Amino acid sequence: MNKKQQTLNPEAAVEMVIKMQDRQTNAIEILSGLILQFEQINYVLHKIDEATCETGKGVDDAWNMLKNREGIWQGANIVQTYMSSFEKNIADVIELIDTEDITGYIPAEKTDRA
Repeated sequence: MNKKQQTLNPEAAVEMVIKMQDRQTNAIEILSGLILQFEQINYVLHKIDEATCETGKGVDDAWNMLKNREGIWQGANIVQTYMSSFEKNIADVIELIDTEDITGYIPAEKTDRA
């Protein structure tokens, strides 16, 4: 199979960096939302803990909140991994631009110009 290929020129490399930065910004926004949720859940857990100590009720609610908090931590770890991947990709493209080694090929179907 013969695939169409396009030379990666400096302009295309810069476009790739911008797209990666946009994706990283989205990932940061998602992570910020997860952190905010985590803080809210911590606050609610604190209130549930206070109520449980005072009344002996709310254990099930506290357990459900703890499970939710665990899910948020897992989500935050996924987003951090995603961000690290984009940071590495951006660094690789910048290195290509800096060394002017931009004669490599990328599949045309992976570009906007395909």
